[in-house]
Amino acid sequence: MVKLERHPIYKVVVTPSALKVFMEYHVWAVWDFMSLAKRLQLIFTCCDLPWTPPSRPDLARLINEIIHDEESDLDHKGRPASHFQSYLAAMETVGAATEPIRAFITSLQDGMDWPSALSQAPVPQEAARFVRGNLELAEGGDAGEVAAAFAYGRELVLPKLFTLFLSSLREADKDDSRWVPLKYYLERHVELDGDHHGEAAEQMVIHAVEQTGGSWDKAIRAATQSLEARLRLWDGAHGAMLASAV
Repeated sequence: MVKLERHPIYKVVVTPSALKVFMEYHVWAVWDFMSLAKRLQLIFTCCDLPWTPPSRPDLARLINEIIHDEESDLDHKGRPASHFQSYLAAMETVGAATEPIRAFITSLQDGMDWPSALSQAPVPQEAARFVRGNLELAEGGDAGEVAAAFAYGRELVLPKLFTLFLSSLREADKDDSRWVPLKYYLERHVELDGDHHGEAAEQMVIHAVEQTGGSWDKAIRAATQSLEARLRLWDGAHGAMLASAV
């Protein structure tokens, strides 16, 4: 966590060109968030017919709240949109390329399996590795592993990291209208995830491990690997931003 907070990326993403590169990497993490969240929804709520009540309504409420906000929030103009769609709009505003991620999603919608679609997409190596790890976890990890990666690799860390990005953007040019959608996206995540979601997400991990026969060793390993994957993603984006500035 300390390495992520002290990463040099926050001092570099202060120009439109650097911002474009960062967003072209980060959009893949924005997209794959939902696969982890949906797996947790399957674990903590009932998505089968006939319906049966969840054993932990508080955790069902937490993941349903997260899904509601991520999948059908309001964008910076007050229109219904998923956070992923809001992020794509922010990318287009600053001129970042959205074609690779859009082509990837089209392949999925056409029925292609995600490993094949990912291998065919023009995605940065570090971003592809990040997505592959998260989708493999979402599909094959046990409840404790998925909950731990989600809580400690996403919900508890992203508000801090996004606050660092916001500070850099504000110092660079707080009045640049091109950055308004991105700032809104980051501020919205800080607002939502920095509120009560963090503590509740930790309770979700405890329940997932102790009540479903999970392993704390496996959960801790999943959380650590999630943070390490984020660090590699930041390294890749940082290197690409430096290269684009030459």
